[in-house]
Amino acid sequence: MKYWSAARSLALLSPTTLYYVRGGILEPLTMGKAGVLSGRRWAFTYNNYKNSEVLEMVERFSSMASCKFIFQREIAPTTGTPHLQGYCEFSTSRDFTFQNKFPKGMHWGKARKSKEENVDYCMKCKTKEEGYPIYTNMELPRPKFDPLAGKELYYFQQEIKDMVAERADPAGRTIHWYWDPEGNCGKTALIKHLILAEPDKRTMVGGASKDAAFAVTQLKKVPEVVFFNVVRAQENFVSYVALESLRDGLMFSVKYESSMWCEDGPHVIVFANFPPEEEKLSADRWHIVRACKCVEAECKCKRVAEMRAFIEGFEPSN
Repeated sequence: MKYWSAARSLALLSPTTLYYVRGGILEPLTMGKAGVLSGRRWAFTYNNYKNSEVLEMVERFSSMASCKFIFQREIAPTTGTPHLQGYCEFSTSRDFTFQNKFPKGMHWGKARKSKEENVDYCMKCKTKEEGYPIYTNMELPRPKFDPLAGKELYYFQQEIKDMVAERADPAGRTIHWYWDPEGNCGKTALIKHLILAEPDKRTMVGGASKDAAFAVTQLKKVPEVVFFNVVRAQENFVSYVALESLRDGLMFSVKYESSMWCEDGPHVIVFANFPPEEEKLSADRWHIVRACKCVEAECKCKRVAEMRAFIEGFEPSN
């Protein structure tokens, strides 16, 4: 944080108060009795740490009375910088002098969001460095199982993962439909893998159009990706209205208290065991892919399936 003594030329600011800038707005610092910044909940980041410092930090946090802490090793996705991302809290307010026990390169700030949000942020899978634990003395829920963690992805899985890394074109119309008749080629596993990586940006909905509309309007954040996982028994109950409305970013929910949803359209991705009824939507909307377990773009499964369909459809003339 950047600190300023109050600008005496601004009549609305106290000449004896320190201020900091948050979101472009000057806000007063919270001071303890000794006239220093104090707080009960703190967040920190430590770039380019030394391995030897990690366990030292665990020992120092553990030695402080009534201190709960959590942090993990992360790799910045854009710069590749190794860093520690953490959060700690005390039962009562502490002034920032406790930070003198820790490495000087650590960046500290008073935690602004809830405990749950800070803990989740320090456990995120997307930037976590693999092979290392989460360092904490908090009682945490059991980590959710990622079925694709550390595994080589099939070609269609990697294609989707690369696609959802970028936001959908707001003016786009495409609906992605991936299907395989046999099943068990990793469609559901991919949904879990991608949602666990960024649960605040990705979601799954289902049911009738009104159910999908209600689910989306209740989300706290606008999703960047919406999955539909259609099981075999739902083949005759696919809501093509919901698919189109979601991709357009315009829905109306009639359930309970009616509400409208108007946002940039997300990626809409359908997984099923059957192809779509293409006549239900305009031809230019469809991107239909036969999913399989091939890891290469030149998919042998597709060529075999196409040849089988050709042979089965061939009727020799007499």
